[in-house]
Amino acid sequence: MLAARRVGVAETHVMDARLDMTFHRLPYDETVEPVVERWIARVAALGVAVDTVNLLVEPLARRQKRAHVVLTLDTGASVAAIGIANNLAAAITAALRTAHGKCVITA
Repeated sequence: MLAARRVGVAETHVMDARLDMTFHRLPYDETVEPVVERWIARVAALGVAVDTVNLLVEPLARRQKRAHVVLTLDTGASVAAIGIANNLAAAITAALRTAHGKCVITA
């Protein structure tokens, strides 16, 4: 897996999808990539091809984190979702779970 890091920003290739991660006021966390890969594999299992995954994570309140995810599908359609939780992985999982549910509807 290729990874390029800048100040708070990472870009990798998840399977065949391009992953753009932005960490706003949070340090880069490499444990995020496997979480995203797992959910993109679940979306791919639906027969939906994802071209790009845009992920923005930021602190929401004192302990809460918010994750914004936008999946751009090979059809040109976009699926957007937001997840909020007390830790980063849970917020990302919540957002990707919601996006996965929207992909089920569109598949």
